Amino acid sequence: MTTDPATLSVTIVDGYVDEPAHFGVPPYISTYPRYTAGALVDAGVPEAQITYHTIDALREESALWRDVADADLMVYVGGMTVPGKYVGGTPAEPDEVRRLTWEADGTTLLGGPVRFGVGDENKGAEETERDDLDYDFVAKGDIEAAAHDLVANGLEGFGDRMRDNEEVARWAEQGAFVIEQHPNHPDSLICELETSRGCAYRCSFCTEPLYGDPAFRSARSVVDEVAALNDRGARDFRLGRQADILAFGGDGEAPNPDALRDLYGGIRDVAPDIRTLHLDNMNPVTITDYPQKSREGIRTIAEHNTPGDTAAFGLESADPVVQEENNLLVTAEECLEAVRIVNEEAGWRPGGDRESAPDFGPDAPRRLPKLLPGINLVHGLKGER
Repeated sequence: MTTDPATLSVTIVDGYVDEPAHFGVPPYISTYPRYTAGALVDAGVPEAQITYHTIDALREESALWRDVADADLMVYVGGMTVPGKYVGGTPAEPDEVRRLTWEADGTTLLGGPVRFGVGDENKGAEETERDDLDYDFVAKGDIEAAAHDLVANGLEGFGDRMRDNEEVARWAEQGAFVIEQHPNHPDSLICELETSRGCAYRCSFCTEPLYGDPAFRSARSVVDEVAALNDRGARDFRLGRQADILAFGGDGEAPNPDALRDLYGGIRDVAPDIRTLHLDNMNPVTITDYPQKSREGIRTIAEHNTPGDTAAFGLESADPVVQEENNLLVTAEECLEAVRIVNEEAGWRPGGDRESAPDFGPDAPRRLPKLLPGINLVHGLKGER
């Protein structure tokens, strides 16, 4: 088996991820396999020697297991830290993840949210424990950093660490090629984009604070990644890897409308044929604490996104007792006010009057609104009555 990066063969297996602020079940592809592929290229592995498979592809085509067996290095990325029901793919079960390392003749590396623990089933929101699942190496930091350092060290090992934003800027672009190997490419693949990770708040049930306080990428870094993905045929994107899109480019709490304008305007410039530009998380507390800056930021998003976008509000529970016991931040009244503001600024439909938003009723254009609020509710929290 070779350890020279120039001749190393690597197979990445995507078992899918679902985190509070990160999604990677088809039709979505998460950042993990893309960043990992880019890190491998940065360490000297040629693109042509990196193979990517989803767990569903391995289930459907047994011949693909040969790529797992023959690789000098097999990297598994996956893990579910929230529960979900999925229509586009089925996340890998622990027994399947073990089978991958048993089938692999080369070195094996495990990473992603799976590092937080493994349950009896890979379904999230259940009791978990740390388990190496028989892999040679487990990345207790970032899987992309581990893959880079493991290859750079001749497959001898690595020190667990977190990657920095300079590395992300390189690896996100260098790993864009891997989307061409996804079964959904190019017609039905949505690329999840990271603007930041981590969270300044500490809701009791959420794993996002385990990444620390928010670390924001620059708008230029995200735009350059979109340009690279666009060059590889991607036309559908979601700004989903962050706890609060309105906080992008700011101090972690207050909105920065100029940064949002640079981000969204830049994406539109480099991907003129974009089909989908949506987002995920928006903190309603940001809107109620900073209403004017939030309105400006929401208007910017609605000017550049594609219709049918949804801003997920983490209300989680309207019960004051549950809110207190789980360190939840937003009251039902504050969430309702945030709903009103988003509807006023972004609830218009293409072809309709922006000033009269939200557009609804028989006279409204027959188009989806640009951006509507969504309310997340979580059941099973402490203090429920």
